[in-house]
Amino acid sequence: KLVLRLLQEVARLEPEDLAERTSEQKASLLLDRMAEGQAEALAKQLSGISLDERGAELAALLSHREGTLSTWAADGDGAYVMDDHNCPFRAVVEAQPELCQWHAHLLRTVLDADVTEERCIAAGANCCRHRIVPHGEPAPHAH
Repeated sequence: KLVLRLLQEVARLEPEDLAERTSEQKASLLLDRMAEGQAEALAKQLSGISLDERGAELAALLSHREGTLSTWAADGDGAYVMDDHNCPFRAVVEAQPELCQWHAHLLRTVLDADVTEERCIAAGANCCRHRIVPHGEPAPHAH
């Protein structure tokens, strides 16, 4: 699925999109566009429900569609935590760490909240953990 999404984004590129960009910038551009397209579709699908409900539904969708084995939980201090217990992109992330930004961008857009990566499987953690804080809330302390 990832390759198909990337190929679709490559096909949409214009020469001026790539002019004077480094390879890292080109990879970031593709990943941002890919995340934005997927996030817009998911945001429409999950609109009209609370952040807690969107998070739980998104975790279920990512687990089913991407194989992330995601869980969603309230943190008790007004924040939420999404843990991804499997990284289906791990082999790619080791060569292109920018891929992790795709996931954070997707979470930020779909959940309409501030997202901070706290742990990453590619960096040796047992899961990828993102702390989600509703916009306008003070950033809670990590536990």
